[in-house]
Amino acid sequence: MARKITPLTATQIKQAKPKEKDYKLSDGGGLYLLVTKRNTKLWRLKYKFNGKEKLLALGAYPDITLIKARELREENKQLIANGIDPNDLKKQTKELQKQEAIKNQNTFKNIALERLEKIRDDISEPHYKRMYRGFVNDVFPYIGEKPLDEIEASDIIIIILQNMLKRGVKNSAQKVHQSINKTFKWSVANGLARRNPCADIEASEIIGKPQEVHYPTITDDTGIKNLLTSISEYKGELSTKYALLMLAYTLYAPQMYA
Repeated sequence: MARKITPLTATQIKQAKPKEKDYKLSDGGGLYLLVTKRNTKLWRLKYKFNGKEKLLALGAYPDITLIKARELREENKQLIANGIDPNDLKKQTKELQKQEAIKNQNTFKNIALERLEKIRDDISEPHYKRMYRGFVNDVFPYIGEKPLDEIEASDIIIIILQNMLKRGVKNSAQKVHQSINKTFKWSVANGLARRNPCADIEASEIIGKPQEVHYPTITDDTGIKNLLTSISEYKGELSTKYALLMLAYTLYAPQMYA
């Protein structure tokens, strides 16, 4: 004959003191309170599933009250009756919560800024500022808070690029698209996104060819001097600075020997 278990009382639980060894206070139906020698009180549910005895942690007292512990006992016994192992369900729930937390961290804004900081030393300051400004003004307000894997090609085409085209900033739209594309490529390579939605976009068909901007030719001595001074004071990449100087001297060399 099974031993009859007297249900616990709130007072009994509150007054339970630690001993030299951990001990149990049973409430019935597999539910008991484990009182540890370190003076913690932990709810446990003992149950059988597929013929095997298992143990489920329900939480700690007083966060989990006696009434709440009994509710959890009944909820889990119902799961068992439906062929669901409470421990397996708990593990699956934790994994889903973990994946959700990762997804919420991998928003376009967080990842775009992370990549931008990583490449900052490899690009010029004007280039960095232009990319950052493009993200802040034309990208983050629309897809900045969206997880990477929830962003579709239509978000980029309809919401971002077409809005920019309506404002008549075709060249900026081209650069913004390139920045988004590179961000997704980097994310995929680093396991932060499953795919790159920009791969579904033929940018030239949406944006068109970049507009060519023609500047007046500098022919007077003062203009040439100012141009060379500006190039010499350029603070960007050194290779770009020397290329501009070489181009300037090459263009004007024929005039020197005419």
